[in-house]
Amino acid sequence: HEESRLIPETVDFAGVPGLSNELKQKMQARRPRSIADAQRMEGMTPAALAIIVAHVRHAESAQRLQKDVA
Repeated sequence: HEESRLIPETVDFAGVPGLSNELKQKMQARRPRSIADAQRMEGMTPAALAIIVAHVRHAESAQRLQKDVA
């Protein structure tokens, strides 16, 4: 069910630790809308996808926390 998770437009892939520079550049250039879109990108590995999912979850949590504080 992670495949349907949307990737917020605000995610800065250049700052995602653990991703190869090549994937960081591809993600920044193509801006996949969902995890499924990212999964289909050339060069994407299961490990890189897991890193992206974790980063997106973290970004979503931070966004919710900001809304709760505001």
